Amino acid sequence: MPLVNSLGDDWGNFVFIAAHVPLFAVIIAIVSSLGLRTRRLARLAICGFLLIHAGLHLWFSSDPAYEFDSVLSGALIYGGAALGGLYLLLDYLNTGWRAAE
Repeated sequence: MPLVNSLGDDWGNFVFIAAHVPLFAVIIAIVSSLGLRTRRLARLAICGFLLIHAGLHLWFSSDPAYEFDSVLSGALIYGGAALGGLYLLLDYLNTGWRAAE
């Protein structure tokens, strides 16, 4: 992986996995915010991230060092992007992306 490939396999894997714990804690806190605007913008940003994330995986998938080629990885990466795209579409159809009040 581009961000941790200089750390070696074991250490890079540890850093990659360990970084997800605080990341998900922050994401859960933001998307469950009591502020409607904060909650909505966080959800839109996460959906956008899921689409960009899948695009980056698609881009790097031709690299010989790419290791996210299992069925489970594909389902999580591209399934997340599909659901994120669906959420964005439904949000747009529902609100036209007007600002949250």
